[in-house]
Amino acid sequence: MIDLHSSDLFLGRVWRAGIGPSVVAVRHGRVLDITTQNAPTMRDVLEQCDIARFAPGIDGTDLGSAEEITAASQEPQAEVTRYLAPCDLQAVKACGVTFSRSMIERVIEERAGGDPGRRNPWSCGTGDRRQPARSGARIGQGRRGQGGASGRGAVVAISGGWHWP
Repeated sequence: MIDLHSSDLFLGRVWRAGIGPSVVAVRHGRVLDITTQNAPTMRDVLEQCDIARFAPGIDGTDLGSAEEITAASQEPQAEVTRYLAPCDLQAVKACGVTFSRSMIERVIEERAGGDPGRRNPWSCGTGDRRQPARSGARIGQGRRGQGGASGRGAVVAISGGWHWP
């Protein structure tokens, strides 16, 4: 088990048997449910002005030791308290080439509304929606630091894909 220093702040989420998802803090090897009406989700906890004061200020309900919940999370059963991914409603953003590719694909999908015929303004007629008509390269071929991404973004903007403020 990782040595958790008592002065550090450890936050996460668990699935509470019979209750559902809860925000937790780990203190002195114990997992405490710190879900409140003011902060029912991890997103709400992370939006607090001073997380380092807010979270420790909640007494919480003791759910068990960190080791017990870790063990229960290895092969989770339906009605046991177990760890969940720490993020819930907050946005998780990617970066780099894969972010650009997936963002443009989402814009195209949203604009097309699931209709393959409506993707045509952004495709070269090959059916590959990642290959804009007025761009000489596939969107996914961009490399960090090599430029060219703004040109591919401009193609989508010109086509009405999105608007810069």
